[in-house]
Amino acid sequence: FFLALVVLVQPWGLTAADTKHDLVANPARFLAGALHAYTDTFTLGQLQNQAYGYLFPQGLFFLLADPLPDWIA
Repeated sequence: FFLALVVLVQPWGLTAADTKHDLVANPARFLAGALHAYTDTFTLGQLQNQAYGYLFPQGLFFLLADPLPDWIA
């Protein structure tokens, strides 16, 4: 109960800086990109280093929590 209270009293609408911001911002797109070795988003492609590790369970969590406000997820 105490940990849930700590989470719910945090400032609304703010998210912490993260190295995988694209996972939080658009989990479906990130997970779709994790299925491919390279992406054309950046010049000459970019290897999706360790992106496959986010397919399960973290990726699934963020995909299911996507309709919720980011500060809850």
